[in-house]
Amino acid sequence: MEKRNKELALIAGRVRKLYHAEEEANGLLVLEAYYGDRKAIEERLALTFQEKLQRPVPMKRILEVTDAVRFCVNDSQLYMKGGSKQNRIGFYLPDDVRPEKAVLYIR
Repeated sequence: MEKRNKELALIAGRVRKLYHAEEEANGLLVLEAYYGDRKAIEERLALTFQEKLQRPVPMKRILEVTDAVRFCVNDSQLYMKGGSKQNRIGFYLPDDVRPEKAVLYIR
């Protein structure tokens, strides 16, 4: 977890620049991204914004990876190889999630 936070801090400035460039160009904007257990992600997505504020869903089996995914966007294209994401910048495998069961959700 500490390694992930350091990685995200290192790419934060670049992520902001990439996002604003995409916004200016009406390009690909990653609004939210999650990695982990499919069922836990679906439960989180079923909540409204207001519900998320009132009763946050525990993120034990989910990793919020919005900035890590935004870092992979360039010229309105997402550049991310298939396969396991757990070794990418800003990713790790959430507790109690088997690698073959982990999914990536991007909106």
